[in-house]
Amino acid sequence: MKKYEIGVIGGTGVIGSSAIRALQKLTEYKVLASYRTQKKDVVSEKICWTKLDVFDAQELERFCEKCNVILNCAGPLWEIEDRIGMACLQTDTQYVDVSGNRKLYEMLSRESNAIINKNLNFIISAGMYPGLSELFPSYCYNKLEKEVCCMEVYVANQGSKLSYNAAYDFLKGIEENEGYGMKYLTNNKIYQVSQNVPHIVSMGSPIGDMEMYPMLHFEFIRCAKKWNVKDCFFYYAYPSKEFMNEIMIINAMRHFKNSIDISECAWRLVEICQNKENREECTLLQIRFVLNDGKKEIYSFSYPGNANDLTGYAGACIAYNLIRGNIFSHPGVRLASDINLPDCIIKDLMKLGVILFKKEEK
Repeated sequence: MKKYEIGVIGGTGVIGSSAIRALQKLTEYKVLASYRTQKKDVVSEKICWTKLDVFDAQELERFCEKCNVILNCAGPLWEIEDRIGMACLQTDTQYVDVSGNRKLYEMLSRESNAIINKNLNFIISAGMYPGLSELFPSYCYNKLEKEVCCMEVYVANQGSKLSYNAAYDFLKGIEENEGYGMKYLTNNKIYQVSQNVPHIVSMGSPIGDMEMYPMLHFEFIRCAKKWNVKDCFFYYAYPSKEFMNEIMIINAMRHFKNSIDISECAWRLVEICQNKENREECTLLQIRFVLNDGKKEIYSFSYPGNANDLTGYAGACIAYNLIRGNIFSHPGVRLASDINLPDCIIKDLMKLGVILFKKEEK
């Protein structure tokens, strides 16, 4: 029997810290939390801190073998890759990661037979985006009583600072062509958006009107296949025009085959997203359905805080429900968006007080 129910890797970061706070509120489990250089000054009988270098394979396995479930909140994903997943496989440990992309999914899927034979669940892309950006649309879609011809998903936040790891992963995703900019889905096929962009959308208080850009990513495309919806759009609001301009410059440099220093560019994005204007922190996810009869239904939740905290909460809720057996009845490698009935995740987030849910009909 393992000593700890959950182990949180990257417990001192903004995402890991919020995950630990959520677990303290949701459970009485003892948590093993890792730090890289200096542990948090948190006094709790339910938390045990230990130093961990995720690039030291033996040290990583010793950490994982003490826990029933590992929740990874460390990064950058493009550098860690499948190291934590492989350590979990070696130590017969369940694995949840707030990060994820197509490459990590494919790497873990190569070990799918071994993972299934050991009766393990590996769940990646279990944060805010990707993660809740697919789970919440699924939750809303399941509530509909009429057929839908169009779904639009809008993700926006303001006041959120960008971590170096997130900036690095974002830029590596661009370099590796992970996403599909200015695209949408019709009958599960990808098409170029012909309408004017950006799309100006009123997101309500305190965010107001936002410039939203259509894009697709691996997790959303995969999730859309189970929705019986003809047209699916995913819109994202960049933190600022300065941020968008920086991305355009980086893309132009790549187009003309100029080499770029991703680390240097990541630090520039971090500086741009310092919230120097002290804007009120808010994260908003809104789903707009157009029904076959022409009526519209709008579902939304907002969190009065930054997207990093919400990512930690999402990962914690998924790890917690994995332990309780509420998510999957069979083992395997999955995305968080593969959870067909995400009600338990949404309900736990509401218990944490992070979701304000409303439904509008027009």
